[in-house]
Amino acid sequence: MNSNVSQVIDGAGPITGLFVLLLGVAVFFIWRSLNKQMKKVDATLPGGPEDAEHMATEQTGSPSPPFSRSINTSSSAGFIAIRSNKAPAPI
Repeated sequence: MNSNVSQVIDGAGPITGLFVLLLGVAVFFIWRSLNKQMKKVDATLPGGPEDAEHMATEQTGSPSPPFSRSINTSSSAGFIAIRSNKAPAPI
């Protein structure tokens, strides 16, 4: 029994190594492509709603928490719901 398992494990080694190598090559090319795309982004673009909210927070000095917690006591599991205080982004 042990010899059969040993043969299967030994046979999987080269395939696993090849798989990990291919994953590494794919990550390298994806990273390189992402860097090229990031260089194309125009830094002078106007900010979005999140940037305006961040600037308002910096000016007032009183940040509002991005998430609030509420504990639902109706269930015995002590469920904690996390709700976002931010409005959904327009589409």
